[in-house]
Amino acid sequence: MEVLAQTEIYKCRDKDGVINFRSIPCNKKEYGIKKHPAKRVELNSDGTKKTRKQIIADKLKEEKEFLDLTKRQQKLEKKRQQKLAEHRRNILRNCEKAKKDLYNYQHSDSVSAKETEAKRRITYWCR
Repeated sequence: MEVLAQTEIYKCRDKDGVINFRSIPCNKKEYGIKKHPAKRVELNSDGTKKTRKQIIADKLKEEKEFLDLTKRQQKLEKKRQQKLAEHRRNILRNCEKAKKDLYNYQHSDSVSAKETEAKRRITYWCR
């Protein structure tokens, strides 16, 4: 799908000699409302206007709280990763133990239910 658009472009030179490209002719002024953002007034709990120092102190407090929260989240994630790694090590250790037990039972003189139990543990731990 091809979309074509067409408009007129005007090349204008301003009072400083800088060339500008515009969508309206050079001799016409741009009309419209230029809206400036309203200044945000922050108030204390008693309704008085906050001083610059109070605003800065509040922002610093918010940043500190955010950093503390981030550090707590990082610590929790690190603990979670450590628990997960320990769990994986336990699984591998149990798998290896079950394989070792099966090998020992298969190479012993008597065949017993322990061999069947070792096979069951291998299918459980060694997925």
